[in-house]
Amino acid sequence: MLFNSFQYLVFFVAVWLVFWFVLKERTKLQQLFLLIVSCYFYMFFIPKYILILGLTIAVDYWAGIELERQQDPRRRKFVLYLSVAVTCAILFVFKYYNFFSDNILALSHWLGGEWSIGILTWALPIGLSFHTFQSLSYVFEVYYKRQSAERNFLTYSLYVMYFPQLVAGPIERPGNLLQQLNKPFSFDIALATDGLRMILWGLFKKVVIADTCAMVVNATYLNLEGATTLDLWYAAILFSIQIYGDFSGYSDIARGSSQLLGIRLITNFNFPYFSRSITEFWSRWHTSLSSWFRDYVYIPLGGNRVNVWRQSVNVLVVFVLSGFWHGAQWTFIVWGLVNAGFVLLEKITPWSKKAPSVFLIPLTFLTTTCIWVFFRAENFHSAVFQLQRMLFDFVGGSNIVLDKKLWLMIVFFFVFEWIQRNKVHGMDIAHWRPVYRYGAYTAVYLLIFFMAVYPANQFIYFQF
Repeated sequence: MLFNSFQYLVFFVAVWLVFWFVLKERTKLQQLFLLIVSCYFYMFFIPKYILILGLTIAVDYWAGIELERQQDPRRRKFVLYLSVAVTCAILFVFKYYNFFSDNILALSHWLGGEWSIGILTWALPIGLSFHTFQSLSYVFEVYYKRQSAERNFLTYSLYVMYFPQLVAGPIERPGNLLQQLNKPFSFDIALATDGLRMILWGLFKKVVIADTCAMVVNATYLNLEGATTLDLWYAAILFSIQIYGDFSGYSDIARGSSQLLGIRLITNFNFPYFSRSITEFWSRWHTSLSSWFRDYVYIPLGGNRVNVWRQSVNVLVVFVLSGFWHGAQWTFIVWGLVNAGFVLLEKITPWSKKAPSVFLIPLTFLTTTCIWVFFRAENFHSAVFQLQRMLFDFVGGSNIVLDKKLWLMIVFFFVFEWIQRNKVHGMDIAHWRPVYRYGAYTAVYLLIFFMAVYPANQFIYFQF
């Protein structure tokens, strides 16, 4: 069930009505109801994979209680390692097994052998990486004694299964989501209204901006060899816009849906394309993942408390793992390495901080656009081919047919977000005068009504 579908609209309206009008002020029944509809929402994709989440939930629920009960440091570490091993093993089998199998076979061929461990034909469960990391964050927080173990199995299950952010984040921490689930639900008209604004802006970003860009991007990638230098630059820039509109649009709809149920989810995007450096970009893009790696990988490795060489290694480790988290392909690993390289380069070039924003923001956007090539490419060879033609081997001519409506919408999109860059989200306009506020609502609604791409397209990050 996609957020940008009529099915989701009917589903969510029904959930909202039952939640607030039928089960009002009965917290336990509201929790149980949210868990049931979350299971239904997830099973809408591949029903049997609900068992995978069930296993993860059971193991980490037990681990949390054991970590709180045990006092012996060695036993606590054993419980932690067991929980992490089981949870990550599930992720490995479904997401990474075939990657390692293919590379072992390739290595054996290089050595003159023929060693294969076979491949698995199972489909990747939707959002597996997201709920794996959310489950692990709970175990880590209990281990470090920053979070009490959740004794109510229903509440903990809902923490992992909560449908607005189940399949593509934000990756929640127990200190935010679990605490809210343990309190009585209360309807807040201001919070709900703000949620509706988020949903409206998120839908615009997804079905108008991202999906329209996707048509051009996909057409170019179907004929990569025949594309000219200008064609490839055009497609790369549009993909940068597409992936931002797609993923941040999902996050806006998820947060907005949750606020209509009285629960605040953490911010996942903070206008990243207005960054002045790659380092700043990663403090604004997919922040729930960036902060996860910072808290559970970078800081435990020593963070900034170690010498400069160790810091550099820590940065490399974080970005390689981040790349590998996104996908079981070498292109994602290289994507992580390139990002790490720019972050480390910026550490030793402080001059860039003194340059004007009018220069640094476009430069950062174009740099990010080039790095996204590894993310979008089908394989490493395609990525190298595209970058070589974009940056070094100029091929004249162009097949571009400029879509004026698309670019008018893109300009409107970024101008609007620039005006809102210091706000919580793009449609945070409650402070505007009514005539301007309702004018903005009307304009965005009409753009969605007349310019949306249908049938509904799946979100890019569902594959992760």
